[in-house]
Amino acid sequence: MVAAEGATVTQPQEDRRPPKRKPEPADPWNGTFKEVMTALATTRARKALELAQAWRARTPGDYLAWDRARRAYEARHMPELAERAYGSLIDLYSERADMRRYAASRLETLGGARSLALAIDCLHKAREQRADHPSSHHLLAMALVKAGRYDQALSVLQEALATPPPDVRFPGAARMLREDLAAVAAAWGLREPSRRDTLTRELASWA
Repeated sequence: MVAAEGATVTQPQEDRRPPKRKPEPADPWNGTFKEVMTALATTRARKALELAQAWRARTPGDYLAWDRARRAYEARHMPELAERAYGSLIDLYSERADMRRYAASRLETLGGARSLALAIDCLHKAREQRADHPSSHHLLAMALVKAGRYDQALSVLQEALATPPPDVRFPGAARMLREDLAAVAAAWGLREPSRRDTLTRELASWA
């Protein structure tokens, strides 16, 4: 379009405002936890352990302090002390099934038969305390599979399916437990092919 004679054409003004800066993401770590994690990330395991032990001494009831001490022990190749750290955490929260499950899951990461046995014992107690939590059965069954105790894992899951939770907080629990049952049976069948037909028939009854 051509402007009329004598008319003033206004050019658009360039936006000279500085571009908006995106906000910096919040740091997920702070305090002593951040100091320990930073030391671990920079392979200063001795420093990390000193920080974690001091933190644990200041706040012996803080599970994060025990958890970071465990991590520092691992970094320094001290699995027995890492086990003790989690044993102490279990003692501190012996009445809480969620903390027992958490401690057991961390014990499993240590590797070795002793750590796995401790984890299984801890998960048995968590299941006794909160049988209404599907995770109590799931985690115990998976730990038993790691130990090669397939028959016990199947029994745990079958008992859980036979006695469903008393409320509707976990609507997908039965499906999850049946999937666990199938996974355990498949793993057992791979380990012992002679059991496959029996396991297939047993699974059909729980479908």
